[in-house]
Amino acid sequence: MADSSASHDIERRASARRSILSVLGIACVAVLLDQIVKIWAIAALTPGQPVSVIGDLVQLRLVFNPGAAFSMGEEMTWIFTVLAVVVSGVLVWFARSLRSAPLIVLFGVFLGGVVGNLVDRLVRPPAFARGHVVDFLQLKGFAIVNLADIMLTCAVAGLVLIMLFRPRQFEEVSAAAKGEPEVHEESSAARADEHAQ
Repeated sequence: MADSSASHDIERRASARRSILSVLGIACVAVLLDQIVKIWAIAALTPGQPVSVIGDLVQLRLVFNPGAAFSMGEEMTWIFTVLAVVVSGVLVWFARSLRSAPLIVLFGVFLGGVVGNLVDRLVRPPAFARGHVVDFLQLKGFAIVNLADIMLTCAVAGLVLIMLFRPRQFEEVSAAAKGEPEVHEESSAARADEHAQ
């Protein structure tokens, strides 16, 4: 019994390691893509001179945004920097509990979006932790955004869909985060007890 428990604990730790590394790997790719596109935008676009992509429906318009996603809270740059660091830490913490491939991908993309904009706040002018985020894509009647914003939006939409149609995946994450047996393990144990009776 002790050997079985120890083996299960080792497997759980190995699974947690794999989940964290997978989320971090996806996030790194997302951040790299975001920063490459931003570097291109700064080199190719001029502030105040929009470039039409599809008439006035989709335009490339370079701006440097001191606020949050979608240009909100422009006077609180440092607060958003702190929040981004905290959110990143929370995402990595919960990443160890992920077992579902879709959740791992969505967490990685979400983390990549958060860190992509965090990099701008840390290294871009006017100052450390108060840097302005590079935005460049505008849809008619909508805010000017960047690739990181799009990643965040898609990841949130995906997580909401899973929450609505596959809630058990979130139950398993919650159970794993609390150190409880996974949902499918509990079901298997219950069936074994019933069979023994």
